[in-house]
Amino acid sequence: MKVSKKLCLFAVIGFFLLIALWIPSVSGWSFDNWFRDNPTAQENKVTYFQNIAQVTEDYASDRLIVRYKPESLRSKTGMMSVQAMANREAGSRVVHDLSTSGAMGMQVVHVTDTSLKNAMKVYENNPDVLYVEPDYKISLSPVEKSASSGPGQASYSTASGWPDDPGFSLQWGLENTGQAPFYGKPGADISAKTAWGATTGSSTVTIALIDTGVDYNHPDLAANIWKNSGEYLNGADDDGNGYIDDIRGWNFVSKNNDPMDDNGHGTHCAGTLAAIGNNGIGTAGVGWNLKIMTLKFLDSKGNGYTSDAISAILYATQKGIPIISCSFSGPGESQALKEVIDSSSAL
Repeated sequence: MKVSKKLCLFAVIGFFLLIALWIPSVSGWSFDNWFRDNPTAQENKVTYFQNIAQVTEDYASDRLIVRYKPESLRSKTGMMSVQAMANREAGSRVVHDLSTSGAMGMQVVHVTDTSLKNAMKVYENNPDVLYVEPDYKISLSPVEKSASSGPGQASYSTASGWPDDPGFSLQWGLENTGQAPFYGKPGADISAKTAWGATTGSSTVTIALIDTGVDYNHPDLAANIWKNSGEYLNGADDDGNGYIDDIRGWNFVSKNNDPMDDNGHGTHCAGTLAAIGNNGIGTAGVGWNLKIMTLKFLDSKGNGYTSDAISAILYATQKGIPIISCSFSGPGESQALKEVIDSSSAL
């Protein structure tokens, strides 16, 4: 299988976030502290640090992703005619036309009048259809627990006392001195302090985090949550991107403007990326001033669908976000997801 450079880059980003999730110290000093005001996340904390995301072979029982051939869509009128006829023949209706978000000729359809298998066969036999695929499920799956006893139990502190975040002494990925309880190889880290000597990150750089959402009220993250300058809380789509009142991102699970994390995974990733450093609480993110765009497509149990992941990537791409963080991978293969990733201008 031919793999694009951009897909590899997304996988690398996901890998490093996975390492962070295996080692709680990388973005959290105490789970109870990080999620003390989030009851749902508290309920999930037993399995929280065992979660990574992967595409499974399961899929929505009544939904498909269809993409039409470019030559069949030469005009807007022609496109609408071709798609309407194909959907009628397949016994389906459009749930989301992704053409309006940047994926020309791609639709998410709800199969209403026949079985999923029959609908797929109809689309596959249609000469105007480039491909059709199930809407694959993406889920958070258990991995082995970290061998450590958990954060917040070691008494080690940095000699310089900088940064002064209480959890920094456990973040061996940022500064590895062989500290307890990890006892790793000193110097096997990303040399974060050296980098921070040059910059602690710029507030002009935004990372789109596509995950379970983010606790945007968290004291170590609140100041670094991206705000949509083109949108107002007035019940209207002010910036014309198809999402109403999306002032801090979007919840693709509930289809609303509240991307609050009800699982914990996304907030943990956000902390790894952009927890405010040297503020006397929590931990230090890699970039202390980076902004996090919150795009939630996984629910409280860590389940979501490819179509929502695609919509989230298109949302970030439309907004010109330079970096997208996706912590999911797995054995399932989605041509639609791959094409949207490849066509995105983001890293």
